[in-house]
Amino acid sequence: MLSTSLTDPESRRLRALRDLDILDSEPDPRFDEVTRLAAELFEVPITAVSLVDSERQWFKSSVGLEVCETSRDVAFCEYAIRNDAVMVVPDATQDPRFKDNELVVGEPGIRFYAGAPVRFDGVLVGTLCLVDTEPRHDFGLTEARRLTALASTISAMMAMRKDGLVKRQVIQKHDETQKKLEMMEAIAGVGYWSVDIAYQTVQWSRGVYAIQGLDPKAYTPNMADSELRYHPDDWPMIKRMLRAAMIEGKPFKFEARMYRTDGKLRNVIAEGSVERDASGKPVSLFGVFQDITEQRLIEETLTEAKIAAENFAQAQSDFLSNMSHEIRTPLTTIIGYSNLLAETEGLPEEAQGYVGRLQKGSKALLGLVNDVLDFAKLEAGLVTLDPQPTDLRDLVEEACGQFAVQTRAKGLGLHLDYDPACPEHVLIDDVRLNQVLYNLIGNACKFTARGDIRIKVMAVSRLPLNLRIEVRDTGPGIAEDQQDRLFRRFSQADHSINRQHGGSGLGLAICQEISRLMDGQMGVESVEGEGSCFWLEFPAEAINAPAELIEAAPEIGHLNILIADDHPHMRQMLRAILSGRAGAVCEASNGAEAVAACMTQGFDLILMDIHMPVLDGVTAARTIREHCSFNASTPIVALSAFAAETVWQGVEPLFAETLVKPVDPAALLNALDLVLPPEPEFVRSCRK
Repeated sequence: MLSTSLTDPESRRLRALRDLDILDSEPDPRFDEVTRLAAELFEVPITAVSLVDSERQWFKSSVGLEVCETSRDVAFCEYAIRNDAVMVVPDATQDPRFKDNELVVGEPGIRFYAGAPVRFDGVLVGTLCLVDTEPRHDFGLTEARRLTALASTISAMMAMRKDGLVKRQVIQKHDETQKKLEMMEAIAGVGYWSVDIAYQTVQWSRGVYAIQGLDPKAYTPNMADSELRYHPDDWPMIKRMLRAAMIEGKPFKFEARMYRTDGKLRNVIAEGSVERDASGKPVSLFGVFQDITEQRLIEETLTEAKIAAENFAQAQSDFLSNMSHEIRTPLTTIIGYSNLLAETEGLPEEAQGYVGRLQKGSKALLGLVNDVLDFAKLEAGLVTLDPQPTDLRDLVEEACGQFAVQTRAKGLGLHLDYDPACPEHVLIDDVRLNQVLYNLIGNACKFTARGDIRIKVMAVSRLPLNLRIEVRDTGPGIAEDQQDRLFRRFSQADHSINRQHGGSGLGLAICQEISRLMDGQMGVESVEGEGSCFWLEFPAEAINAPAELIEAAPEIGHLNILIADDHPHMRQMLRAILSGRAGAVCEASNGAEAVAACMTQGFDLILMDIHMPVLDGVTAARTIREHCSFNASTPIVALSAFAAETVWQGVEPLFAETLVKPVDPAALLNALDLVLPPEPEFVRSCRK
């Protein structure tokens, strides 16, 4: 190639040649006709339309040549495209540029050459050239003008060819777009429509025809048929919207029922806008039309499924509530009376042993019941967190203290390491966190025969605050292949564990669910034969220590108390716990009796069972608050087989406190201290 660098004009020329999209194209009879005409007109054996790219010259059409291209290095056209004029070489053997050219010294033995520029978009891209094997000195201005005219014809033909290609591409693109649009219409159940307001003519896309169930070849849409296609109850609304659109130019959107030609009723949505003329007058409507029948069916199915799921969840909640009530109520009686027996003075030693076994067995049963019911509530989504200002150090210390006797009896060390960087007061659900700690520390005590149990509290991060609690033991450890079973429900690492230590296999599963409720995570690290470390990480909010309120404890020996519970044994047990502490105790076996009692006298405290016949505890408490003036502000303590968060849902202002059955005597007396107002000093002094 004679030119090795691409100047800016050369870059433009090559870009124009690429845009022409003609190189290596199929032969074209129109170009062949021009080259034959040139050969006859100028009486030469060789003519060609030569296009020069960066490496070669390619012949779009030629006469007398057996090749379709040559290297650009030997091309006469390489020189011809440099000038905007006809280039003439009378005798190549006498021209220094070409005398050694292989096309001169070899085949085809070029002697004479004349080339006129061929342009595209104003840029030289090639030549129409004449070649003879004999020198010619008779090619003058007249011949040059004729060759230029033929070259201009070639240029025009190339431009026309390009225009044709562009038009075909546009048409092809339009056809492809139209097909895609029709496919999308079919998939989405959408069609497009327009209405000429003046002529009342209607046009539909294929999508609208498909929705209507009509054949485009057999039906022409019109306004008159519209009423027949829609449900009679919907047509007045549609007619009103269309009239407002045509007269006032208001856009519209409606959902209606439409009859297809096969008689099937479909749900459709139509949405339209208005096109206006220069004066603002509406001239046409256009918009979309969509079949939403399947969508509505899905929505109806989902609604029905949602209602069924809600009904099932409510039934599950009611079942759990009833089962919890029916199981915990007799347990309350058993545990309550066993506690009272244990406090009885002068009880024979053998009887004390029986009472101890009774207490241990009933508490074990209570633990099992609590696990099953708690997990059922967690799975049913009936548990929500109730964050409260909490002294975290006190909470953990109290959790450890619950196992102090057990660890001393086994000779185990029990240690707490509280990171000084960890805030002491945080906003968390202390009840649920205590439940997790009780389970983890209890497991560590259960499975550790010798050594130590260490509880560590630390701050993983400060902003935001993330806490980590570890319970590490020196027990037998857990094999790696069994660790993934630990947090599954009803599963323990080894089946022999249940035989040796008991348990429901739900404790860790419950802890895992609670950790998820807390937006935290839980895990275990263990080496068989060395011990285990169970950890809990969770976000928390650090708070300032709440101000301490110092109040005088109420004197409950002179209180008038109402006990409302449908189980007589429960009422008797509560009366026994309060024996010697209350001045008077009134009993009611259902909510209606409790309301009746509150209508006639005032009470200092009301203990209200939630689940009772005739009138439940919540309704009774609400009635007392609203209609019993004597007891409008009397503290009401709820007695429930469910946890406090279940009772609080929607009824928080009604109850001052909630006690979960089975009721512990100490918990009951503590509740009285919390909910009863302190007595004025002068009243206490009078009683003294």
